[in-house]
Amino acid sequence: MKTIEQQLDDMLPEHVKRKKRLDRKRAEYFDGVASGFRRIARAGPTVAEATANLKAAVAAMRDPDDIM
Repeated sequence: MKTIEQQLDDMLPEHVKRKKRLDRKRAEYFDGVASGFRRIARAGPTVAEATANLKAAVAAMRDPDDIM
């Protein structure tokens, strides 16, 4: 059995239903983006630190005196 909210939603015009669906999808998308940013923030090194580490690794690979 449908709730009162569901019955009222069924009576809405199609363009309003579509807008509500889009708004819900947009909110889910931004929640996902925010969650991703929080994960990146907790991941550890900052972008500057990661860049410095990468540059150091590339420089070490290019060092001709460093023979493995």
